[in-house]
Amino acid sequence: QGVVSQISSQNKNILAAPITFEAGSGATNIVFTDSVWTYSTVSDAKVVAQKTLSSAQLDLQIRETIEYDGMIRVDVTMIPTGALIDRLVLKVPVNSANAKYLNWTRSLSGGNRDHWGFGALPGAGFKGNWRPFLSLGDEDRGLLWFSEGMQNWNLSANGISNALQVVKSGTTTELRVTMMDRAKTNRGTN
Repeated sequence: QGVVSQISSQNKNILAAPITFEAGSGATNIVFTDSVWTYSTVSDAKVVAQKTLSSAQLDLQIRETIEYDGMIRVDVTMIPTGALIDRLVLKVPVNSANAKYLNWTRSLSGGNRDHWGFGALPGAGFKGNWRPFLSLGDEDRGLLWFSEGMQNWNLSANGISNALQVVKSGTTTELRVTMMDRAKTNRGTN
């Protein structure tokens, strides 16, 4: 069920496990059936791949564009079956040894230093509202997550305050991007 199973930097995998989506309805987690990747573009410049994570309550159509420089764009289309969905979280488990430092900005242009945060990842991890860029790394490698905005996200006021979290747990440090935390009945795509 991985969205991305491995990210290597300098011949070292920085993921502790595959990147996944967690979706749910109430206290019930949705269990997805994975499909195989199909490739619409394969070149030296980029690879474009698609697959669907299926369940009785919700299908996630995933389209990844992987560019030559390592940037991976993930586009997700939710196709609900009319079931009440109240949770969608992207989970990015990084090896804790590669998640010593946290860097973020609230500025899309990056020019205003009052909107930056950087330094050692606090022992308690991190919780914060949406911001366009957040990175975890060590002295040699790292992972940058970014988003153009919160369009199509469905968050409560509390969810907006906790849209981005970094949770430390032993040898794994997990970036959690909460895109939905309140009920939404869907009968079309989102």
